[in-house]
Amino acid sequence: MRWDNWGWAEQLNKNVNITGAPAAPVIEHAEQPQVTVALNHYIEPPAVGIGETRHILVAIKNNTNSEVAGEVIIKIPEGWKVDIPGINIELAPGEDKKLAMKISAPANIPVLQERNICTVTFKAEGMEPITRVDVEREYMTLDELQNHGAPGDATKEGSTFNAYEDLFSVNDIIGFQGPCTVYAVRRMISPEDRIAGIQIDHTDAYKLWINGKLVSERDNVNWWTSENAHIKNFPIGKGINTIIVKLVRRSAKADFSMIFAKGGPYTEHYFDFTSVNPSSR
Repeated sequence: MRWDNWGWAEQLNKNVNITGAPAAPVIEHAEQPQVTVALNHYIEPPAVGIGETRHILVAIKNNTNSEVAGEVIIKIPEGWKVDIPGINIELAPGEDKKLAMKISAPANIPVLQERNICTVTFKAEGMEPITRVDVEREYMTLDELQNHGAPGDATKEGSTFNAYEDLFSVNDIIGFQGPCTVYAVRRMISPEDRIAGIQIDHTDAYKLWINGKLVSERDNVNWWTSENAHIKNFPIGKGINTIIVKLVRRSAKADFSMIFAKGGPYTEHYFDFTSVNPSSR
């Protein structure tokens, strides 16, 4: 049986007034920088050993409608060499330039740093220096993360993600394609007070807070193993422990895992922790 009574429903709607409804959230997009700098156009693998040289491409783009002139500065680890440490360039409106450079780690350097970060900065008169590497920027505060986001700000509303194994990828959490930062929050329940060892494995930069304390961070790109970083004798309290991890993805993929062990490396893991359902708050 078919019911066609649209005229009656329309008349009812005219007699309904909705009051007290919350205003629709306004999503404000971040303002595009005047000039963007990218150090991710790799001609060769982005790793340099002792006595080796790598060729890189630095992309500089003018996002304004006027000409921009400034200096591109390359900052490298101590003892390294770059063939173009600084160069002055001019960019027409909307122009995109790529600069080819060679970075070397001399064979006679006494120390090879574990974290070999090369930073590119563009400086122009009347413009704040623009740096591509921005791992330190915090897009959300700990207070916002510990209190389920920022009320009324749709850009900081979270969603539930199910991790089925210790290892997961930023690609599993977000469908966005491109460099990004993701925050993940877990409220883990421990049945008792414990002293645990924490094994952390990562392929890109991260920061880890437990109960409001920064306990581990790395800003380097790494090859994933099950033993990238260790935290010994860390206290886990009985009840809820809030774990917050900031994950950075600067290339195609960023993997991360964290395991709580009963001792040091290669010891038995804890399997009796539980998690608070974020949707039940």
